[in-house]
Amino acid sequence: LLVADPSASRVVAVGTQKALLLEVDASKSIHEIKTGVYTCACFSPLGSLFCLSDDAKKIYIFDTATWDIKHTLQYDKRTSSVTVSRDDRHVLIGDKAGDIYSYDLLSPPHQASLIAGHVSMLYDVLLSVDERFMLSADRDEKIRVSCYPGAFEIEAFCLGHTKMVTSCIRLADQPARVLSGSQDGAVRLWAFETGACVATASLQAEGAEPPIVIKLAYSPQHRTAAAIVHGRAAIELLAVSGDGLVRAGTLAVAAQPWGVAFTADGKLWASIECEALFAVFEHAPAPGGWVPAAVPAHTKDLLPARPCSAAEAVVRDGIVAVTKIANYYKRKDQRIQASKRAAAGEGGVAAKKPREDGEPESDSDDDDAEL
Repeated sequence: LLVADPSASRVVAVGTQKALLLEVDASKSIHEIKTGVYTCACFSPLGSLFCLSDDAKKIYIFDTATWDIKHTLQYDKRTSSVTVSRDDRHVLIGDKAGDIYSYDLLSPPHQASLIAGHVSMLYDVLLSVDERFMLSADRDEKIRVSCYPGAFEIEAFCLGHTKMVTSCIRLADQPARVLSGSQDGAVRLWAFETGACVATASLQAEGAEPPIVIKLAYSPQHRTAAAIVHGRAAIELLAVSGDGLVRAGTLAVAAQPWGVAFTADGKLWASIECEALFAVFEHAPAPGGWVPAAVPAHTKDLLPARPCSAAEAVVRDGIVAVTKIANYYKRKDQRIQASKRAAAGEGGVAAKKPREDGEPESDSDDDDAEL
């Protein structure tokens, strides 16, 4: 997991049990846990705070001027997303149960207040640039647009993805637009206040299954979005212009990338599952627009063999649980087809398909619990 500081040219690399600040001339460990894993992280909009959550249900709030822990919040569930308001006062938490809670950092003892809820697991929660709206992406193929802070009032739904929405990001230079990625292999550009999809770009290769979009990042400096997908050792680039969204090339990397971020100086970072640990690219006027840049040598001494345990991190981040989700959709389709046959009198009463090795005994309820 990579998180870029919006106010400076630095990133934080969040591994399984260690979080590292990576800068041009130096790097250092900012936090480490002995057990469990980290689940999600973010910078505040002005870069003055950094939030880091682990599966022990703790959220650590760092002052980025000193990297001291300013607050430690205790949560009741496993977090899947964290974001901070522009005034550094409110921390919003999305969790695996589909709830969104808010902490007021100026009102000790920092009790969590429920502000919204979904009936399925959340993958991303963010505030619009002007903070008039809160957007929440869930497993049920939609993005909900709620008023903020009165999130009980729903402004719109962004509907169009055919599978779970795994990543949603705002565009700093286009405040009325957001980008989303999904398990259906598509990246969509939304006019979110009305719920209208204004452009779609498919990352699916011809004749292949739709790839799962793991994470998105955006550079307002270059008006370019970067997407990483499961099973592809590459970063997919998309050009964003007004209401246009088109594929703009592919950057090959050494192995599967698990994190992607643009720094304030416009460089593109990716964490990859190999000894190289990171890949860095910078924009150039040459054909293709992006060329490899030097990776700070000191980063290799601070991380374990790879930035994170890939399968563990992906499942725990709530981004994609490849095998379980594939089995879920497979069984869902089988149930639908069996019901159709039964209704048509072809097969009598639809029988439940015997489970395969390693699958839960029940259907979607267990899938939801595991994910």
